[in-house]
Amino acid sequence: MEIKIGDSPIGQVRYINRDQRQVAITIELHYEPQEEETKELQAGLRKQIRGWHRKALYQHREEVAMLSQEVTEAERNREEKVRITNASSAKDKEKINVDKLKKGQMLLLEFFSPPRVGKIINDVYEDKAQSFDLVSGWDALIRQGRQAVRDVVHKKESLVIGMSPPCTMMSILQNLNPGLMESEVGQQRLQDAIKMLEFCIELALH
Repeated sequence: MEIKIGDSPIGQVRYINRDQRQVAITIELHYEPQEEETKELQAGLRKQIRGWHRKALYQHREEVAMLSQEVTEAERNREEKVRITNASSAKDKEKINVDKLKKGQMLLLEFFSPPRVGKIINDVYEDKAQSFDLVSGWDALIRQGRQAVRDVVHKKESLVIGMSPPCTMMSILQNLNPGLMESEVGQQRLQDAIKMLEFCIELALH
């Protein structure tokens, strides 16, 4: 490692011995410094040592941050394994007393979603959840589709209603696509998104 005074190289570091909080450095100079240069040499060397210390400190902080991230990820993986284990043993645990439900009453109705939570519920409680989504043939943008859902919500009296309307056109990221947002197609998509959101509000207030 080169040692400089200003921009002029004066020597090389040959050996660094770190012993807990003490550091011993052996250097080899290119020439014999004059007495008046000694203080400047010492000051320059101290400055470089401080620079090495800061660099080592930054590297240490990066290593600690990486280790912390690895620990966090490991903890998340552990929690996910626990969640999966709990879900897999759900059938062996105490179930909701579905006998207290009214005839035809549901535990869950989920809208704008393919069978997700509903599928898990139906694995435990037969036919106690129902899902509505475009992939299953339900379209919230047509009047008949919305009315069909209103009828189901009124009839089934579900304990829980889950809704996850598309948020694409509501996202702030659309500011990065002004061409689409200002176009006729973009405005139509935005109106459709608002219509679906308003329908969710209607169901939530049911």
